[in-house]
Amino acid sequence: MKSLLVIPAIVSLVLVPARTVALDLVRNGRPVSTIVVPDRATATERRAAETLAKYLAMASGAELPVIGESAQAGTGTILSVGRTDLAKQACITDEGLKYDGYRLAVKGPVLYLLGRDTDLLVGQQENPVMAGAQGSVRAAFGLLDRLGFRWLQPTPMGTHVPQLKTVSVADDLNITYEPP
Repeated sequence: MKSLLVIPAIVSLVLVPARTVALDLVRNGRPVSTIVVPDRATATERRAAETLAKYLAMASGAELPVIGESAQAGTGTILSVGRTDLAKQACITDEGLKYDGYRLAVKGPVLYLLGRDTDLLVGQQENPVMAGAQGSVRAAFGLLDRLGFRWLQPTPMGTHVPQLKTVSVADDLNITYEPP
């Protein structure tokens, strides 16, 4: 009889999913991560990094530094934005992504945000207009959306910024998004 009770207990332990550990970007209102872009970042990659830094600061008060990848990132989590050498070494590429598609993935202490980009600047030198695929920017907004940000209208009144003292992502995050 006791053996019959042990079997359900063992089965329940096997079927219970493993607890996901969080990868902190901001902890208690303080930055614990650095945003890293390629040394020769495209305008789209820079815009994606600046978008992340801006909105994470609005939500948490923490100002995450944005640096080129040849600079020392220090300790803590790294947010690798765009086609960095870090992404290449981790085998995270934009290969096979459709126009404006992106990937969000965590490997170790690094959160990778990478999209299919085609930087095309149209217009005058003083006020260029971004055109072409903006996958890295979409990746930044995709992450922010998962953190609770919402854009209901293209105005400050139509933007919902959650108040977050700690900002984390699951350490098993692995998302590929391709627009329909």
